Amino acid sequence: MNSVTLPIGSISVIDKIEKNIGLISGIFGNSGGKSKDFVGIAKLFLANRIEDTVSVHQPLPTSPTEKFELLGIKKSPSERSLYRSVQKIGRIFPALRERYQDIISEKGLVDKDQISDFSSSYFEGKKAEIGANGYSRAHRPDKKQATWGITTGINGIPTALTIQRDNIQDKLHMREPPKVPMRILEKGSLFMYDCGGNSPWMKDKTVENRYNYLTLKAKKVRTYKKHIK
Repeated sequence: MNSVTLPIGSISVIDKIEKNIGLISGIFGNSGGKSKDFVGIAKLFLANRIEDTVSVHQPLPTSPTEKFELLGIKKSPSERSLYRSVQKIGRIFPALRERYQDIISEKGLVDKDQISDFSSSYFEGKKAEIGANGYSRAHRPDKKQATWGITTGINGIPTALTIQRDNIQDKLHMREPPKVPMRILEKGSLFMYDCGGNSPWMKDKTVENRYNYLTLKAKKVRTYKKHIK
């Protein structure tokens, strides 16, 4: 008899979240079409990000069959199934994000103090339509990238994710992240962002929608000179 050893930390975390608030099935359920393992594959992607952080197809050679079973996948998925699931998640992302927001709102997990910031990811291939060459946060100007903005509560729970081409200016992209969580935030909530969000449009819209903001001003002596005097 052969024994199998596998880490269950990520599986345990996913099971706990699913048991307490039904997060994964609530977001990905009824979205897989003909794929009966869509929710399980979504859990596999999450487990990978928590534990191994390898590329999309790598969980196949690095994971035993027992791991797939624990995640609710009836049989070892093919590489094609994994890539098709990634495609589907990207295609229906706005709907999935809305489901996520509904769940955290219903469970009272939306913090009234929110921090917005940017990061980016680069692509090894050339077929990602959203990829563009622009400001390189990943220090790979030779690779096409996508910029993503995330808004997270002080409690550590994200409320919004936006994805844009890498050649968009920060001040234009910054218009998106706060708009997304506004549908679930209480009036009077506080947005915190850096110089990328310190624009008249951004501040006016925040106040106009009855929210507060805390931002960083650019390092220009002229701005602070009168206060120093």
